[in-house]
Amino acid sequence: GGPIGCELAFCFARFGAHVTIVQKADQILPREDEDSAEVVASAMEEEGIRILTDMTATMVEKKSGGYFLHALNSSGKVTVECDAMLVALGRKPAVQGLGLEELGVKFSSAGYIENSPLLQTSAPSIFVAGDIASPYQFTHVAGYQGAAAAVNALGIPFFKSKMNYDVIPWCTFTDPEVARV
Repeated sequence: GGPIGCELAFCFARFGAHVTIVQKADQILPREDEDSAEVVASAMEEEGIRILTDMTATMVEKKSGGYFLHALNSSGKVTVECDAMLVALGRKPAVQGLGLEELGVKFSSAGYIENSPLLQTSAPSIFVAGDIASPYQFTHVAGYQGAAAAVNALGIPFFKSKMNYDVIPWCTFTDPEVARV
């Protein structure tokens, strides 16, 4: 029920698949305003996409003929039968084994590389950009960071480009699209 799951739900439904979204939160697109999420949910339901919210997945079984997702909500157990399953749970940085710890690079509790507004890590000669450095995992933010990190890596102390995350545009490519700043 997050952005990627909702975008792909529309895609697969329009290719002819029967789609069910199983969402842990009480609404799809949980980072969006409730009104926006309701508009998208209505459009999904009009296209035949089934939405189950407030669900906690407990187990997946593979049996002949398909998969069975078992989930719980306040009303009890629910089983969703399907031929194929797409699991969209977000992403986490994969930085183990790169030797960054040995260089003195520090990580947040969520696994991201800690960095200053100049994108400088705890190892002063290492700068970062992109998903590993930001709470905003968007291509346009990574590009913005990449340009700033390059200026800072090559220009400090003469030139500095400080990150400013006050205004971040964001779009979820559902139908209708949800956009905000």
